[in-house]
Parts: sequence; C-alpha cells; structure tokens
Amino acid sequence: MTVSPPPVFSRELARLVWLLVHRTSSIEEQKAALRAALAAVLTEGNSVTHTELNGRVHDGTSLPLPPSWLPWLSELAARMASHSVRALEITPRPKAGEILAVARALASDGVRGDQGAAFDARIRSVNPESVTIHMGRDGFVRRATPPVAMPAYGAPPARTPANGSAAIVAEPQPVARPPVEAPQDDQARMMTRAFSRTSLHRRLDDLVVRLRGHLGADAPAILDELARYGEERAREGGWMEVVDVIAKLLEREASVTDPDTKRAFGVQYRRLSTPVILKGLAELLPYERDVRDTLLTFFRRVGDPAADLLVDLLTSAESSTERRAYRDAIVQCPAAGLPLIHQLRHPEWYVVRNAAELLGEMNLADADVALIATLEHPDGRVRQAATLALIRLGTAKAAHTIVRALDDPEASVRLKAVRGLATLDHPRAVPGLLAALDAEKEEDVQHAILGALGKQGTPPAVERLAREARPAGLLRRKRPQALRLAAVAALGEAGTEDARAALRGLERDSDHEVSSLAARLLRDAAAEVAAHV
Repeated sequence: MTVSPPPVFSRELARLVWLLVHRTSSIEEQKAALRAALAAVLTEGNSVTHTELNGRVHDGTSLPLPPSWLPWLSELAARMASHSVRALEITPRPKAGEILAVARALASDGVRGDQGAAFDARIRSVNPESVTIHMGRDGFVRRATPPVAMPAYGAPPARTPANGSAAIVAEPQPVARPPVEAPQDDQARMMTRAFSRTSLHRRLDDLVVRLRGHLGADAPAILDELARYGEERAREGGWMEVVDVIAKLLEREASVTDPDTKRAFGVQYRRLSTPVILKGLAELLPYERDVRDTLLTFFRRVGDPAADLLVDLLTSAESSTERRAYRDAIVQCPAAGLPLIHQLRHPEWYVVRNAAELLGEMNLADADVALIATLEHPDGRVRQAATLALIRLGTAKAAHTIVRALDDPEASVRLKAVRGLATLDHPRAVPGLLAALDAEKEEDVQHAILGALGKQGTPPAVERLAREARPAGLLRRKRPQALRLAAVAALGEAGTEDARAALRGLERDSDHEVSSLAARLLRDAAAEVAAHV
C-alpha cells in the first residue's frame, strides 16, 4: 500500500511547526523549512485544512514503514485543533515574516477553554496580508488584510462573522488611512457565540453522573453516548478530553462484575481504538506525564492495535524524549511482543537492535528462536543486543546459543556473552568459557572470562584459575601480572575450599601485589565465616 505525499507547502509548514515545538534551538533547520514553504507558494497559493491533515495522518499510520513527514503533519494537525483552526489559506508570494508568525502562533500552547481567542489575538497583532484563517465550528474567518499602500476598494472586510451575523463593513478608505478596526467586544462575541462549548461540558457532566450510577439495562446506551462524545473530541483534536473519557470508563469498569456489562465496555474500547484516535493518544505519552498511567492501561486493554502503533511510533521517533516514552510504554504492553519479533527482520540495523533490547526487557521467552537467528546479523551492535536479550530470557535454547557468541568476531559481543555465562546454570557454560580463554586475545575479555569462572566456582573452573594465578604458564612462559591478579580475584570470588587452598599457596608468591591480594582475600573469607558462626 502506498500513500501520496502531502503538498510541499503543507509538509514544510508542518516541519517548521514541529521544529519550533521540539527543536527550538535548530535555527538553521527552521530557516530551511521556511524557505522551502515559501518556494512552494511562489507562483500560486495553497491551503491547509485540518480535515485533510487528519486524513493523511490516518493513511500514513496504516503503512508498514511510516513516512518521514508523518510526525510533522500529526503535530500540525494537533496544534491546529488546539487553537480551533480549521483551515489556512495562503496567497502567492507570501511574506516570510507572516508565515513564520503563523507557524510560531501554531507552535504555541493552546489555552484550554478559550477556543482560539489567544491564537486569534496573536494573529491580529501581526495583521497578515497573505494568510486567511478559518476558525471554530461556526465558520469564523480571520481574513488577510489588504496592504495599506494599496487601495482597498472592493476588498472583503477584515473580519466576517458567519451564519448570518451582521458583517463588520469596511468602507473604502483612502490610501493613507488604515482599515477600520473591529469593535472592542468582537473577540468576546467570538468566544461566547462561535466557540461556546458550555453545552458540551454539561453533556459530559451528565454522562459521568449517569455512568457512576447503577448500570442496568441502559448501560449500553450510556456507554455508547460517552464513547460518541470521545469520538467528537478526537475529531477536533481534544486529546486530553478523550483521555478523560477513557479514564472514566476504566474507573467505572473496575467495579463492574456483570459479564454482559463488561462486554459493553469492551465494545466501546474497540470503538475508541481506531488508528487515528490511538495515534493522537499515543503522541501524548512523551509530553503528558499525568495521563501516562491511564493511557498505558487503555493500551493494554486494547491489545494488538495499540501495540502495533507503539512499535511503529518508536521506529519513526526523532527525539530521545519520544523514543524513551514509547520504549517504556512498549515494555508494559504484552501484546507488543509479536510486532517486535517481526521488527527483527527490519532492514535498518537500529530498528532490529531496539526490538532485540525490548524483547529482552519484556522477558518474552517465546522470542528466543527469533533472537537466536538475529545472532547472524551483520551488524555487531545488533548481535550484542540479541546476546543480552537471550541472557535475560535464560531459556534452555538461549543458554545453549550464548556459548556460540564467545566466538563472535567483535570483542564487545564476546564480552557480553562472557558476562551472561557468569551466572548461567548450564552444563556448557564452564567448558565454553575454558575454551574461549584459550583462544581469546583481548585482555579485557580474558579478565572477564576469569571473573566468570570465579562466579561459576566449579572444580574445573577453580583448577584453571589456580593455574592462571601461577607465575609461569606453559613452556615456563611468564604470565602478565594483570592476568594473574584477575585470576587471584576470581579465586576469592569462587570461595570454595579448593580456591582457598590455592590462595594460601599464593601468599608466599614473589610478586608482592599477588601475595598481598591473596592474603587479603583469605582474611576477608575468614572474617565472613566468623560473622556467620
């Protein structure tokens, strides 16, 4: 399935708004987006509508690999909704300052309950000549103001209230005179008449009262109306209100015992789990900490659709804040296991690495076979993540396979495998570590293997540690002091009688550091025994 890209102006305006919100210091990127947006309307105007943006966001989320423009359009759609902006109309050759001012106004936080009044005030201060803005559900239009240096004869009035309201007529003015100002109470009229939502709040309050009461035969009707209210708020981008609806449904369902009523709740949850609604809600996770618990509970309740979306959002996330929020959410969403397993076949290495890490954090035992296959990935960072995930899972197949990672060409992967085998109870662990010690050339990995043998503490492990702690090796070749000290420390970690016997023999070693370390470890062991007597 393919989705046609958005118009260049819509895309670049959305990118500019996204940068103003999330990368305030990236001035050069903002300039590039502004230049690209202006170039797109150099010869002909353009329009951006909230409905079209939502449609493209919906289509984009259905793709296996979300397009790069999806976060930008989603941000612009959410910002337009928060400011009650339905559409923007741009004339050809607009002024850069006006487009930037509109983008900054859109990037500002909406004032809850003012229905766009604060946004409109910012636009009035700019007095744009090339941008017309449609606001609110009743069709209020903030029209572009003709430039003062040109005759304004025949131009539409600066403000045109809709639905039959008396228009504010602007008489033709001489060139030197500015346009007639709107009445001072016009903004108040806009707020109370065009954007009033008092009835909506009363409706919600009534629904909540009914929901908290006895849920009998009328339960499906009450739940249906509450879900419809949530859908309406979602269409307008009122995501915090949608969260409020979901929170009330979850709270009430917790005290319901009747199976039929519980099924009625499930029906409404499915109704509120369309791709568009789920995406709008999920995008709150990085920035609205207060609603995370509610959203995660809802996502777990929804299951697969929410899990698929969270995995997709993690793949397309462009900031560390977003990635951290989506990772935390995925770990708490059991249904995300299957889409993460599918991500292990993704062509981008970092996507595979993230999926492997998350499968390990989720402790999803069923993922061991897919993770084992990932050990053949050409990127060492992926193999390292897969090794750590298999160590976390600790299944029989995983333990058997981790030994194979001791032969990995990259030292970082071998190091992770060694540390994983240190405490793994598997019959191949010690033989694998002993064989790896014979072949290992990297000093850091050698020391890690000695430490792992000390943690295992089996007779073959202690015997090899005692040999490595002696001053000379095979053919009387002198061992490096660092390697000997690591072997002595591992004998102290083993804590067995054979290990202590080897340490006592090292107390008289000619190397002062070796003998001192052996003596100290024996004293510590004696003190620990005395403390438990």
